[in-house]
Amino acid sequence: MTADRGSSARRLLGIGLVLLVALGLPAAARWNGLHIAGSAVVARTVGVPGVGDCVAALDGPTPPLMPLVFGISAAVVDEGAVVFSTCVGAHVGEVVAFRRDLSGPDAGARASAAGQWCTDVAATYREHLRWQVAAVAAGVWSPAIVQRFVAVPSAPGPDGWSVCAVLAPGLERYQGSYQRSMADSAAPTPFGSCRSGQRPDRRVSCGAAHGEQVFGTLLAGATPTLDSCRALVGRLTSMTDPTGGGRLEVGLADPESAATCRVRVVGSQRLTGTLLGLGDGPLPLVAG
Repeated sequence: MTADRGSSARRLLGIGLVLLVALGLPAAARWNGLHIAGSAVVARTVGVPGVGDCVAALDGPTPPLMPLVFGISAAVVDEGAVVFSTCVGAHVGEVVAFRRDLSGPDAGARASAAGQWCTDVAATYREHLRWQVAAVAAGVWSPAIVQRFVAVPSAPGPDGWSVCAVLAPGLERYQGSYQRSMADSAAPTPFGSCRSGQRPDRRVSCGAAHGEQVFGTLLAGATPTLDSCRALVGRLTSMTDPTGGGRLEVGLADPESAATCRVRVVGSQRLTGTLLGLGDGPLPLVAG
């Protein structure tokens, strides 16, 4: 498949995901004048976040990592631990789903239900990415895209609500939209699974200088091949040449747990951003 066709497929699948999540929201989300992704912005109740709003800050328990290869539940934090904002400036996350809560359940039951609902939303994102790479992963790779999801139920009251938000992997502040990148644009800088590429090799933020980015982990019983790894990287980056003209190298690595499909920098330069959805734009490289 050519890069253009791959990009078109990614765009269509991403649009489908946004529609799936948005159309799955209760009609009350529109009736109450909330900002729903893809709709016109209208006046809404101050303090009630909607899809398309952002998380400016999180003051509470750190949500667990949500890698695609593990079934980790979304974290739950109280409304008072989250600062919601527009997405004009830098933020740590984005609201991806909203629902009105039924009156009656106690706080514990509401929090549990919100967490399960947000976990289901997270699963939708994971399945979308698996679907996106299915043709090239060939039963060999699981895409290594690390996300955090958090459910935020409102304070008790007759007009209760819950939102589900996706957060940057290390709670880094970023600009742009991860949700939009699922359809037709590059992912914001922090999103991805990046490694130092130096001894000792360790996980680092994709927004910090790093030498490698992981794109896939080997599925149980599968045999890794360099060709399948290259195809996976090409699909997830949308780069016509995943080597960036020889400045990057696609290869296999064998950490303690399982083989991985990685891209590493050739030479002394370092990456300072994710390669997800980059296309043929400038590589985020700086001198080492």
